[in-house]
Amino acid sequence: MRALNRKLLRDLWHMKGQALAICLVIMSGVALFVAQLATLDRLKVTQQEYYAQYRFADVFAACKRAPESVAGQIAAIEGVDAVQTRIVVDVTLDIPGLDEPAIGRLVSLPDHGRPVLNDVHLRAGRWPAADDEVLANEAFAAARGYREGSTISALLNGRKRVLTITGVGLSPEFIYSIRGGANPLPDDKRFGVLWMPRRGLESAFDMEGAFNNVALKLGRGASGQEVARRLDMILERHGGFGATLRANQLSHWFLNNELEQLSRFGVVVPLVFLGVAAFLLNVVLNRLISTQREQIAALKAFGYGNPAIGLHYAKLILLFVVIGTALGAAVGAYLGDALVALYGTVYRFPSLTFALNPLLPLAAGALSGAACYAGTLKAVLAAASLPPAEAMRPQAPPLYRPTVIERLGLQRLLSQPARMILRNLERRPYRALLSISAIGMAVAILVWGFAFIDSIWYVIDSQEYDIQREDITVAFVEPRPQSALHAVRAQQGVLHAEPFRSVAARVRFEHRHRLTGLTGVPRGVTLSRVVDENLRPVAMPADGLVLSRWLGRALGVKAGDSVQVEVLEARRPALSVPVAALVDDFVGLNAYMDLDALGRLMGEDGVISGAHLRVDPARQTQLYRALKDMPAVAGVAVKASTIQSMRDQITQNLMYSVIFNIVFACIIAFGVVYNNARIALGESARELASLRVLGLTRAEISFILLGELAVLTVVALPVGCVMGWAISVATGELLNTEVIRLPLKISDFSYAFGCAVVLAASTVSALVVRRRLDHLDLVEVLKSRE
Repeated sequence: MRALNRKLLRDLWHMKGQALAICLVIMSGVALFVAQLATLDRLKVTQQEYYAQYRFADVFAACKRAPESVAGQIAAIEGVDAVQTRIVVDVTLDIPGLDEPAIGRLVSLPDHGRPVLNDVHLRAGRWPAADDEVLANEAFAAARGYREGSTISALLNGRKRVLTITGVGLSPEFIYSIRGGANPLPDDKRFGVLWMPRRGLESAFDMEGAFNNVALKLGRGASGQEVARRLDMILERHGGFGATLRANQLSHWFLNNELEQLSRFGVVVPLVFLGVAAFLLNVVLNRLISTQREQIAALKAFGYGNPAIGLHYAKLILLFVVIGTALGAAVGAYLGDALVALYGTVYRFPSLTFALNPLLPLAAGALSGAACYAGTLKAVLAAASLPPAEAMRPQAPPLYRPTVIERLGLQRLLSQPARMILRNLERRPYRALLSISAIGMAVAILVWGFAFIDSIWYVIDSQEYDIQREDITVAFVEPRPQSALHAVRAQQGVLHAEPFRSVAARVRFEHRHRLTGLTGVPRGVTLSRVVDENLRPVAMPADGLVLSRWLGRALGVKAGDSVQVEVLEARRPALSVPVAALVDDFVGLNAYMDLDALGRLMGEDGVISGAHLRVDPARQTQLYRALKDMPAVAGVAVKASTIQSMRDQITQNLMYSVIFNIVFACIIAFGVVYNNARIALGESARELASLRVLGLTRAEISFILLGELAVLTVVALPVGCVMGWAISVATGELLNTEVIRLPLKISDFSYAFGCAVVLAASTVSALVVRRRLDHLDLVEVLKSRE
């Protein structure tokens, strides 16, 4: 077997360029597999350790105001291990250098000791002691450049207070620091969490001996649904807004959806890359065997049996897999470390470090080996079973007959080399089809990589120009009568204002339910609109709900079904409401209703939660100043800032991951095209050398070979575009989550980029092949192989 091993190494050296290209393709798939699943593993482990060490709660609930004595009733609920009552309030922050108001979420700290649940990790500084001292969450402090001793102005219950930052903290409750609403990405420059001694919040908001927020830790085996139900019953008389289980807590929900998407992405993308590698190996091995027929016959004549021959070619594949996996594991570890650092800027943990589980490279090697052997099994078996007598004969030439163009009498329009190109393609259709498929797959991978970016930008542009057409959204501290809308309209700089009503509600259908926001939309709305998948406005029915299609899917409802709506505010009405339509929105799980219909459901007349405003750009600064001083205003969202924040977050974070994929896709494109060109040269070398002997120039034989490659590439481009669209359709749904949905949108640029990269790879490959043609050893190539 040592002779076969020497032949194996000799074959590998002779095809070193092709071997490198194949190994790089395998490396790409393995690197993505290792990087993304290692990152997923570290995020999950760190999340679990953080939750356990800092006692992340299992149930959360908010209410208007409840006396502290209610905490005893809550603690008595069966299955409750620990109770933490708190005061949580959103306030307006006046930040120097920021025209628009920012939002601060004040969370009370116990006056004595550490929080029983949702403890705070002190990253820097000291714990606040005085009533006007606070800890700032790390993301907000880093974005604004705050440190120990920095001050910030806040509007607390209508009174301006200057708060002093004593330190920087982290909490498992705010790993993903987001206020909520239409923007699913953090805006750390305009939203921050501030932990403040409880007595300071009690005096500022008249909450002595009371709380408005509670967190619970459950015992082992306790039913979260039952505890939440009983907690709702206790808080109902105190203006409860409905209990939320950990699964639906905002930060945890976002993080878990990200982990779910990462787990899908970490498997689907490498599988596509490894599938390409398997296909490429199949093409290479089939053609390699066809050029080594005589060698196989000689080996069998010297006594090597079918198993030995099959094992020889299986070892060749194994070498590709081992080299590609080793390179992929090294590159994957490097990328994984970069990805973990990247996630650490978005998801805030006390410590998030990269560690590679050794089982991951082994699993990646097994996966790539399985894919490659599955793609080449037929070729290996064909080599092993090739009869010696048949192998000793040259391969039967294809059937020669006039081509279609010649039968049509159009051959005079083409030169002799051009006719030879067409004859080659027509007489070997299977080989041409494989080449077109391989090159097309390279285009497809690139189109697929860019489709994800196109879809993201489409969602952002749609939010900016078609859905959120307002400039500013103002939210009130408490629901207000319609007269509040007139007060807002009277402010300098307001050109147009439209009201909205937003209430917390639990939507039930059979045994399924979801806690969500129910938004009342006025008729004839022109600013914050509900649109369908074609971005056409959806008119609210006089009676009935319009639900996000994903919310409908979670509940198992369709248009025409009736759901139970339990409003968790005011009189807490519960009514059966028909579902009028399902819409394909992009962010979150939402429910919409006509504003007047929601008023009737609530038993209130003309009550609103806030307003969407179109403003005069020249007077924005004056309007911001006025809004900062309004005690009735709980928060202000500026669309331009929100959209810019989304663009910045995506550019800084998500794009890195996508760029990695595109770089690997470019490697695959070059690997596929280069292999195709080298294989074509290997198969045609004897014929091309014969033509040189017969008098054709180097330019003419180059035209024959490279012209064939050019025809295959040109035909493959549109095929690849279709394949890229098909892969995007097949994998697009796997990457959607409850947080965000990306409709498939592929721009002309993406198709053009995919085609341009493949054309560039084809050009480089053609230059390499042309150089080899120029140095073709005619004597060596024309030696008899029989």
